[in-house]
Amino acid sequence: MASHVAAGPAPALDSSDARTSLTPEQFASHSLRTVLDAWPDAVYVVHARELRFLYVNQTACQMLGVAEAEYLQRNVWETIHVSREQLAIDHERLIAASGQAERFEFLGHSVEGVRAWMELRRHAVRADGHWLIVAIMRNVTDGKLAEQAADRHKRMYAALSATNEAIMQAASPTELYQRVCSAAVDSGGLLSASVMLPEGPEGLMRVEAVTAANGPSRVREARISTDPATPEGRGLVGLAYRSGTTQVSNDFMKDERTAFWHHTAKPSGVKSSAAVPLQRNGAVYGAMVFFSPERRFFDNDVVKLLERMAQNISFALGNLERDRERHRAQTALTESEARFRALTHLSSDWYWEQDGELRYTRFESRDSAAADVAGEFVGQHPWELSFEIEAGHGRSSFRAFLDDPQPYRDVVQIRTGADGSRQYFNVSGEPLFGDGGRFAGYRGVSKDITSQRLADERIRYLATHDGLTGLPNRAMFSQLLNTEIELASRNSRQFGLLYVDLDGFKRVNDTLGHDAGDVLLKLMAKRFAGSLRGSDTVSRLAGDEFAILVRDVQGAPDLWAIASKVLAAADTPLDVLGHACSVSASIGMALFPEHAHDELSLMKRADMAMYLAKRSGKNRARISGD
Repeated sequence: MASHVAAGPAPALDSSDARTSLTPEQFASHSLRTVLDAWPDAVYVVHARELRFLYVNQTACQMLGVAEAEYLQRNVWETIHVSREQLAIDHERLIAASGQAERFEFLGHSVEGVRAWMELRRHAVRADGHWLIVAIMRNVTDGKLAEQAADRHKRMYAALSATNEAIMQAASPTELYQRVCSAAVDSGGLLSASVMLPEGPEGLMRVEAVTAANGPSRVREARISTDPATPEGRGLVGLAYRSGTTQVSNDFMKDERTAFWHHTAKPSGVKSSAAVPLQRNGAVYGAMVFFSPERRFFDNDVVKLLERMAQNISFALGNLERDRERHRAQTALTESEARFRALTHLSSDWYWEQDGELRYTRFESRDSAAADVAGEFVGQHPWELSFEIEAGHGRSSFRAFLDDPQPYRDVVQIRTGADGSRQYFNVSGEPLFGDGGRFAGYRGVSKDITSQRLADERIRYLATHDGLTGLPNRAMFSQLLNTEIELASRNSRQFGLLYVDLDGFKRVNDTLGHDAGDVLLKLMAKRFAGSLRGSDTVSRLAGDEFAILVRDVQGAPDLWAIASKVLAAADTPLDVLGHACSVSASIGMALFPEHAHDELSLMKRADMAMYLAKRSGKNRARISGD
């Protein structure tokens, strides 16, 4: 017991306590007995020096499931799980404390034999020349378990926040997995966290990343498979991989599913475990595995946080793949442009000539459609053919070619069609001079670079926007948020941040499929955008999470007004591929500079408020600090 002082020799008995003997029968004759027997908490009285029960009420008897006579014969020290010597020391300390009470908790057993947390309050009183210890004991298991659960949830939410930071910093899948595992262990208080991916035809799982709290992890030594025909394939990981659902064992060493690994888990202190499938595009590609030193660690709320962590990992992998695609496209474009410049004089699409007024007089190409183009161009000025020089000023842009004829290279001209479509051309030309040095026109080559230009625009778009909804992505939103922080700080303005998480999206995604989930996200993106002011910006951060930057607010009431519109937009039923669907939103809000002064802190405050909104019933908003 935490409150006990160090054990020492038992103190000598006070001779005044030995003059008479106080019996249970004498004490029970007091009129107080009737009141104490009806008391809802266990009450007992112990002779401080003789260490024996003098009285126990009916609640105490019921708590242990024994009759009063049997209870009075029990050893006091065994009842409260302490040694006889220590109990004597404790009693002397209480006597010396002059009636001051002490409180402590200990792990005992209920009447059903189940281990239970007990709270004991006791103090010493002097009666009839004897020192007595009066104690009140109650079962506080429910409160203790609730306290432990709240602590678990707090730690795991801290782990989830740390995971979101890791996602923003990781540059590769391997780095992402390792950062997430470290966040789960460092912030969540777990024994270990690992990411496993299948390898080879036998279905064996390879440990791609792992972090352990105490030295090297033994997870790498374990043989784990997805094959149900083998013992190592019938554990939590194999079941999670095959079913696509989270598997939990809250008493690992007594779970038949985990028996194959008991010999390796016991030395590490494993008491509970969870395996969460990692999924992308509706298919399982791996699993996250968590081990805890606490039994019953993985309750429903903790499992939901772990599943959210897995969803964020999958979303981050998609971003990494898009980054790789963008890099490949950028590399290909750079190489293409290099080849283009090197071969322009050999591979240009057109050769052309102009007269002194810049009218086309000749237009030739190896293209089979060149004759049609020549017929359209010859005799026309560039501006009459809807050409303009990029970053120029209409027809006047061509004036420089007449006022000061000079050779030019790689000038980009844009031609806009009747339907609004644009073509881009890389144009190089050199001036022609007649007798006496009189300017006679230009001749040169043109190359259609429309595909390269569109590819470049697509690359820029992918870098800043979500490919599904078209909203700004996390990277773009980070830039916008930091810019707003700088402007608001400089001009002493306020702005708000809304962190929005859809309630019920996973149900739609799981029941109707990922295509339906994508349609729902696109519809919600339009609704959110339509419910905002023109000055506000909505972004998709990950999965079913959105962030809204609310500019030019005067305080919390303005944020509540915007949040009400977003909640109403989310709560309105919608049609998804012919199915009537209903979802809602949980919103967390934070104000700058009232709640935070930088991007990371502001996001954390809004994210924490959103989590509280979800825990308090969903379909509602909470503001930071509320």
